[in-house]
Amino acid sequence: MPVKHYSLSLSTLGLVIGLAQPAISQSTGTPIGKIDASIDGTSYAGATLKSAKGTGTASFRSFGPMSAVSIQGHDLTADNFMHNVLTVEFSVMGNDATGAVMDASVSWWPEGMNNAFYHSENSGTETKVTLDALALDAGESVTDGSFSALLCRKESFFAEADTDNCLPVEGTFGTALVNPE
Repeated sequence: MPVKHYSLSLSTLGLVIGLAQPAISQSTGTPIGKIDASIDGTSYAGATLKSAKGTGTASFRSFGPMSAVSIQGHDLTADNFMHNVLTVEFSVMGNDATGAVMDASVSWWPEGMNNAFYHSENSGTETKVTLDALALDAGESVTDGSFSALLCRKESFFAEADTDNCLPVEGTFGTALVNPE
């Protein structure tokens, strides 16, 4: 019997780890930014949040000259904090907006982690992230920009993307970033 191999991109792995961390509750999280988007023609508005403990749903981690940025927007009007979550992730060489953006991905979790979701990985269309501003330093870290992608439905983390069930997404983000280190 053939062995089936599964792979997760670094951005998907980062999303899984980010979503698996204890959620910042709506009552304890302070908004630090936003994601505004159109998902298949429907408006989306999500807030990025920072907890009193210093963690956040918009963060970055630096690895030498490269940084990984994760911006997770939460729909504060959703019935469940982990429903209708839109995430933009990318790596950038350097610590400002002139750096090259690589490994960009977008995902949307309309019903939370335990249900089908939409992801740009393996959609057959390049995910684009354009940075208007980026400052990653010991002081205040922030980013502003725009993104576009094609999101295809996945039944689970290890399922193949259903390229017959895809949604276009485009939008903007502007947020402070937390460095959890």
